[in-house]
Parts: sequence; C-alpha cells; structure tokens
Amino acid sequence: YHLVHKFCRDRHLNLFIGDKTMVNVEPSTSQEKYWSDLRNSWFNSFDGDVITGHNLDDAVEYYLMTAFQGEGHYTNYRNGNVCRPYLTTPKSDLVQYAEQHQLEWFEDPTNGNPDFTYRNRIRHEIVPLVLKVNSGLYSTVKRRIIERTK
Repeated sequence: YHLVHKFCRDRHLNLFIGDKTMVNVEPSTSQEKYWSDLRNSWFNSFDGDVITGHNLDDAVEYYLMTAFQGEGHYTNYRNGNVCRPYLTTPKSDLVQYAEQHQLEWFEDPTNGNPDFTYRNRIRHEIVPLVLKVNSGLYSTVKRRIIERTK
C-alpha cells in the first residue's frame, strides 16, 4: 500500500482504496475466484478506465488454469472499463525496465508459495514443465490475445 500511495502522490494521481471482507462464499468457489470477482466488480463501479498491471505471465497462467478445467480461455486486453496494457509483455521485461529505471518493485510474498493458491502451483510447477514440452507457449498466448483485440 505504501509504495502505491507514494507513487501516486509523487505523480499527482488519484488513488482509490477499497476495503472488502470475505462473506458467504460457496464451498465450491475458490478464494482466488471470489477475490477476483469482487475486485472486478469494484473496478467496474468506476466511471473511467481502470488500468491493471496484468502481464503475459498472468495471461499464460490463466490460460493453463482454464485449460486444465476443460476450456482454455485467454485474458481480454479490455473488459468493460478495465484495461490491461501490459498483457502481452512478459513479467521479466517489466522487472528489467523497473531495475533499469530504479523504480521500486513490490512482489506479493504469497506469490512465491506454490501451496498458497492453485495459481501459484501453476506458476511455479506447471509452467516450467509445459515450457519444456512447448517452448512457444508464451508466443502462442500472446498471439491469441492480439488476435482477439482486432
């Protein structure tokens, strides 16, 4: 929170903060889906565009998560007023850019724990295995996202 607050303050950007608590979750609903739906609902309550930092790594993880559930879905570049300008940019490029320009970077510590969420297991265990079989996975997902924006 402090990093984002400072970033916005230094650049005279508006910062909106939501505070939500988990209530009445269906047992079959994952916590990740619950929070994602809640976050998207909040984003959609704004009149203007909401820009997120989703990147190509996120899109690949989402594609694999949904493929393992029977349907491979691609993340949309835009969903209503939510725009993801970095969706076709690998996370490594964003990290490199931040390092080159001495930008502060915050990584959620829970992202490193494969036991914390299904998505983390996909990120840390499945993606490396899939890349051994299909080294073009990122290119394929990127191409499909671009095709869908036309």
